Order: sequence, then C-alpha cells, then structure tokens
Amino acid sequence: MIVVINGYPGSGKDTFVQFCKQIAPAQVGNVSTVDRVKELAMRLGWNGTKTTNNRKFLSGLKKLLGEWDDIPVQSVIAAYHSFIDERCIYPEDALVMFVHVREPDEIARFVADYDAKTLFIARDSVEGTYSNNSDNNVRDFAYDYLVANNGTLDDLKQSAETFLHELGIIDI
Repeated sequence: MIVVINGYPGSGKDTFVQFCKQIAPAQVGNVSTVDRVKELAMRLGWNGTKTTNNRKFLSGLKKLLGEWDDIPVQSVIAAYHSFIDERCIYPEDALVMFVHVREPDEIARFVADYDAKTLFIARDSVEGTYSNNSDNNVRDFAYDYLVANNGTLDDLKQSAETFLHELGIIDI
C-alpha cells in the first residue's frame, strides 16, 4: 500500500517514518517525489542545503521535470515496485511505502491511480508562509489521517505504532 505523507517543513514527517521503520523494518519503505529531483539538482551544483532559495529552486525544478516527462512520479512508482518485489513473498504480506508528496494535484493522482491513503503530520510551531507553492499548499487537501506532532518524541512514536496498526501492518 502507498501512504502519501505530507506536512510543513519541520513538522516531523521524516521522524515519523523513521519510527515506523523501527517498529516494522521489513514492512516499511520511504521515498519522495523530490528524490530524483535532488539527484539532478546535485549534478547542477546544488550543495544539498535547504535554504529558502534552494527550496524554491527544487520546487521549480520538480515542476519542470514533471511537466516535461513525469519524472518525479515515475521515479517513485519504480521505487515502489522495487520495494514490493524485494519484500513481498506472500500475497497477504502487509507492506507500506511512504511517499512524500507536497502538491495537492499529485496527491490526488496517487489516490486515484494507486489507491493511496493520505497522512498529514501537523506541528503548530512550524505552520506559516513559505517561499514556494509546494510548501505553502500542503494543507490544500482532505487527508485521510492526521497526526498532531505537538508532544514528545515518545508521543510521536506511539502515533506511528497506532497508525501502522490501523493500516493492518502490525498487531498491538
């Protein structure tokens, strides 16, 4: 199954996925529609930092690559199939691939084309206005699940465990 994960920068998306991987390491994968974009940006001289200007550059490059040849989405789908092929031994195997997607139209596409579930990680201290539409529009979707990350790391880990249980990935 695909779970599209989203939230503002600094909301705890990566930490949430890390906790999920700790809880069910063989059953959890993680990929982003910007991974391939970052690889290409590095070749163009991007140094890997997430400054305001660099985030704007990555957002624009992703948009161009998507319009040109659907590269961001197609690279994620290839990673998803590779993940499934490597891990799925029995048809009843419960696997989840977290896919980081910012743009509401791409989220809708994953839902329509791949029956993805959607998850928003919210953290009150990071919500605001950002330098690019990819970050600004993350709330512009009706997500299936919401995790409020305003507590401790232990609270977030508990939320990850509860979420995996709700998906049928683990038993509690």
